[in-house]
Amino acid sequence: MGQDSVQTIEYRNKLYWFWGDTDRPAYPLGNFRVTGATSKLPGHGGLDPDVGVDLDYFTGSDGFVKSLVPPLPDGAGIAWVFGLMTAKDAAGKERLLAGYSTHNPELTAFGILVFNDAEEQFEPLVQFPDKNDWRHPGGQAAYYEENGQGYWVFTEHRMPNLRVPATFAAIQDYTQYEAFTPLAPGTVYDGANTTLERDADGKLVWGWKKNTPPLKQDQEKELIDLGLLQAGDPRYFQLKDADTGADVSIAASAVEWNDYRQRYVMIGQQVGGSASGLGEIWYSEAAAPQGPWTTAKKIVTHDNYTFYNPAQHEFFNKDGGRYVYFEATYTNTFTNSIATPRYNYNQMMYKLDLADPALGLTEAGG
Repeated sequence: MGQDSVQTIEYRNKLYWFWGDTDRPAYPLGNFRVTGATSKLPGHGGLDPDVGVDLDYFTGSDGFVKSLVPPLPDGAGIAWVFGLMTAKDAAGKERLLAGYSTHNPELTAFGILVFNDAEEQFEPLVQFPDKNDWRHPGGQAAYYEENGQGYWVFTEHRMPNLRVPATFAAIQDYTQYEAFTPLAPGTVYDGANTTLERDADGKLVWGWKKNTPPLKQDQEKELIDLGLLQAGDPRYFQLKDADTGADVSIAASAVEWNDYRQRYVMIGQQVGGSASGLGEIWYSEAAAPQGPWTTAKKIVTHDNYTFYNPAQHEFFNKDGGRYVYFEATYTNTFTNSIATPRYNYNQMMYKLDLADPALGLTEAGG
């Protein structure tokens, strides 16, 4: 009847789809421990994405969707997965991994799950020690390489400012997670008392740092307003509306490399938009996953309706990346709008033409 927040990845020559809470008409509560399905890839038996997606759900004996996360040590009743990844285990076998979070008063936990292909469900791999720590996968994940090393980068903190080496061992070791930040190593954000890292010439040092939390978009803005980030300092997450120059605050995003643009492309959900508080979708691009992200163009608007947790489907891209596909959860939650019959609290997919003059892009890579 309804599904919340999709995560999708190519694995074992198929697409694997996972969702959060799933409503069930026959019962007030449905499945709150992850729903899943597979589909064939376009060109390999799968539908053209312009037609749709032919989903083959993991189901239980009663025909309803199967709960894919068994009870975990923290005992919480709800479990969500984020940041889907693949990596080879010690035996050289490719495995499907996900970050998880559980939600229950005093029991919230974060950790890593691994998919059991035979049982068609996730199994716990490790629970991280601190539920308040920033070092855990979340949001959408994207693979990229830097200096010959593969990484998974996450939008857990709204922007792509968290990463981990793309190895089976590193993913389950919370100390291997790095944040993209200008904070002095080992320090935390503290408003006007924040300590920034500068080199001998006074140049601000942004970089991937362990044991140092990411600088979030709103925190970066506050440091600018306080004068701690000066006029000549680089800014990485201060998106401006391409048409008006107004600030664009991001609530969630999905980032992928785009061959057509020869840039990383962000599909971002705005918080505090004019037509909808959580329903405006923006396009931006940058030379690296972490940015700098500077200019954004609004591409979708929902009047008094919510469209949250966007996912970008790079495996559906057409014409070398000219056509981009993305989706998010379409719902009247957080609004006073009447629900759209048969569509509310479900996923809506959009197709974006990067060659459309209305987007205002210049030549590829420009």
